[in-house]
Amino acid sequence: MRKKFRIFSTLTAMVLVVIVMCVGIWAASQATITGSGSLTFTGGSDVKAKITISSDDAIIDGSKSKVFDFYGSESNSDNEQSFGFGNLSFSADKQSYAFTITIHNTFNDPNTDKLASSLEITGIASPFNVTVNPEDYTTDKEVASEDLIYTVTISYDGEYEETASATFSVSLNLSKVSPAE
Repeated sequence: MRKKFRIFSTLTAMVLVVIVMCVGIWAASQATITGSGSLTFTGGSDVKAKITISSDDAIIDGSKSKVFDFYGSESNSDNEQSFGFGNLSFSADKQSYAFTITIHNTFNDPNTDKLASSLEITGIASPFNVTVNPEDYTTDKEVASEDLIYTVTISYDGEYEETASATFSVSLNLSKVSPAE
């Protein structure tokens, strides 16, 4: 009886060691897929706008939204503002991150004092991918009384057995449109 107990306990210990080794090897082979980036807003001294960045994930300086104001030629105007995205971890369960940029014209008469807006994205290369709605985001868009909304999605399309990282930059350029005479 004692011999059977020793054999059984030895076999159980060996099976547990093999299981622990397999889990360790599996965990060590998991991919690390990360992305990070920044968003910069540039507006002329004559720009009056409210910019809201929002996401379903807490990727915007650790929160889900952030608001920036441009005050035009007033003394408290900050013509360039920026923030950093948190570390974006991609996995088979989380293959993309999306955020929206909403531009609201805050001039007294936004139908007369219009803004032009364009977006530039750099640093995204395969196996990472970026999609933006509207698709012609690099072309100046007019912002009058209706808000302009850009939706940016960054995704990872590669294999999850490898390690990959990307640092991207998003630049939003705002300017005042000269009224037609």
